[in-house]
Amino acid sequence: PFVFLSPALSAETITRILEETGSSILAIGHGLEHFPELPHTDWLKEHGLEQISLDNVPRTGNPSAHESTATADSLAYIVFTSGSTGIPKGVPQTHKNVLADIQRQSRDLLVTTQDRYGLLFPLGSSAAICHLGGALLNGATLCPIDFRHSNLEDLADWLIQKAVTILDINVSTFRELARTLPIGQNFPDLRLLSP
Repeated sequence: PFVFLSPALSAETITRILEETGSSILAIGHGLEHFPELPHTDWLKEHGLEQISLDNVPRTGNPSAHESTATADSLAYIVFTSGSTGIPKGVPQTHKNVLADIQRQSRDLLVTTQDRYGLLFPLGSSAAICHLGGALLNGATLCPIDFRHSNLEDLADWLIQKAVTILDINVSTFRELARTLPIGQNFPDLRLLSP
């Protein structure tokens, strides 16, 4: 199972999540400079965490060397709540639940290999994981936007530039998008807007 850690999390929250989940490997995709709040290397060693860089993982041509023993009821990942009501809480998800969500979404949205998912949700959320899985399992393209480096005023241009066909958007973001659109704005590729 995995837990996604966002660079936006505080050092206290990251430490709590690592301790609570009993994590043994910390995989980082773009280097430590993106994680200023990450516990220092000595803390990681003291707590038995192996740190690996995903940029340096060797690619192997033998998929059977990594055969999984996971079952449908095995834990796939743990997503943590925002903590808006106090301390963030871990919510476990099994492979069966994740696959059921992806299959339901794929069926409901009629996802094809021609689709381009617009991803507005942070990667640590269940919605993002469902979109990621839906894109991968259907041969569609995933188009993430990082609101740490963009803002809602960029969203309309981004939708056109990326030729997004499916956009799952929360109500408050949709209202803000609609408020900022000029009259007659058109999104020629967008076929489905899902609240």
